[in-house]
Amino acid sequence: MKALFKEKQKFKKLFLTVLLFALCILPIIYLIAGYESRTSIDDYILGGIGFILLSILIFAIMIAFALSKLTIFINQYGIFINFFPFVKKHIVWFSVKEARFVDCGNIKGIGMSLNTKFGTAFKIKGDTGLYLKLKNNKEYLIATKRPEKLEKVVETYRNVHNFK
Repeated sequence: MKALFKEKQKFKKLFLTVLLFALCILPIIYLIAGYESRTSIDDYILGGIGFILLSILIFAIMIAFALSKLTIFINQYGIFINFFPFVKKHIVWFSVKEARFVDCGNIKGIGMSLNTKFGTAFKIKGDTGLYLKLKNNKEYLIATKRPEKLEKVVETYRNVHNFK
C-alpha cells in the first residue's frame, strides 16, 4: 500500500507535562510533611493511600499524553487514523458522502474530542482540518499541518468516488 499522504503529530506541551509531574509529586510531599500532624497512624495511612492512588492516576494520564501520537495515512483504499494509544479508525473512500476543509482552530482541546459541531475531532496540531461526513451520517474532523497536500489527495478521490 503506497501512502499518498502521511502525517504524524505528537503531543508536545512542556507546561502541561511539568504541571502533571508536579501534581504527581504533591502526594509524596504531603506524605512526608503531613506525617507529624496526624493524630493517629490510621489517619496517616488512610489519607496517604488516597493520595497515592490519585498520584498513580495522574501519572497514568501524564504517560498517556506523553505517548499520544496522531498518525494520518491515506492511500487508494481510504483514510487510516491512528490516535495512539486510544483509537484506530479506517474510513473507506466509498463510505464518504461529503469531504471539505474547515477551520478547526476554534476547537478546544487536544487529542480526540467527541461531540464537536464536526462530530469526532482528531487534533493535536494544525488549524485546518478535513471534515468528513459518511453515508451512515457519522462525522469526523482530522486536523492537519499540511492542508494543501491533503486537499490534492482528497480531490483525486472526490472525482473517483463521486462525493461532495
